[in-house]
Amino acid sequence: MATNADTIKRRVRRFVIVPISREKPNTDSLESDSMSKNAKKQSTPLRAIPRLARFLSLAPMPADWKGVDDLMPILERLRADGAVVMMKLDGERTAGSDQGPYTALITGQVLAGEFFRSDQPTMEQALSEVVIAYAKSRWGFDPDAK
Repeated sequence: MATNADTIKRRVRRFVIVPISREKPNTDSLESDSMSKNAKKQSTPLRAIPRLARFLSLAPMPADWKGVDDLMPILERLRADGAVVMMKLDGERTAGSDQGPYTALITGQVLAGEFFRSDQPTMEQALSEVVIAYAKSRWGFDPDAK
């Protein structure tokens, strides 16, 4: 019989953390230059959110969307899909070495024990990271498709 600790151990092994890089690309080498050009072609999660709204046939979103209110139709779609969305505003994270005071997390039975989490300096960045990761994983959304 599985204990509660066994269940927690299984869940912990199957999580997904959205990787975030804060390093600026090194443009001194040719390889870094070509990687930098490819990165520019790819969409950032913040810019991909209005495309995701179109992908989901939701009302158009402004390219310069701000705050949770603009994101609510997408968050409601996540909820309807069976996902659990959590946001945390951490007033104890004030050191420059912290990844940011805003945490966004998407979990739920629909992800079979996996989850998407991002710690960022703004709530929009944290939410867009996990929402786009979820949309790619569950709905086949391509943030770079035009």
